[in-house]
Amino acid sequence: MWRTIAAGGEDLHRYAHLVDEIAEGRIRARQTESYGARFERSATAGAWGLAGIDDGLRDQQAGEHARASGRRRRPTGVRKPWRTPVRVRPGREDGRVYPCSLCPEEGPRR
Repeated sequence: MWRTIAAGGEDLHRYAHLVDEIAEGRIRARQTESYGARFERSATAGAWGLAGIDDGLRDQQAGEHARASGRRRRPTGVRKPWRTPVRVRPGREDGRVYPCSLCPEEGPRR
């Protein structure tokens, strides 16, 4: 049966890991050529990393990145009220439930 290239995405998904490895290898080669960086594969995880960087320093920086990322991922601004749960508006006796107190124009839900 004749198939087109990437019909349904199967062919692309089959080779995605290979293409990723080739791209990362090219990036490592360019950094070695341009900056003299040396890379080595981790014995425990099998991941590539810069040679000469202590595991303690790497863990410390990973922890700092996680803390900084966690601070940025909290909901802020206008979108925060939209994430509040559906509730009955205070002072309403008709039992109608609104999505939030900021947007009654959407209409009540029963």
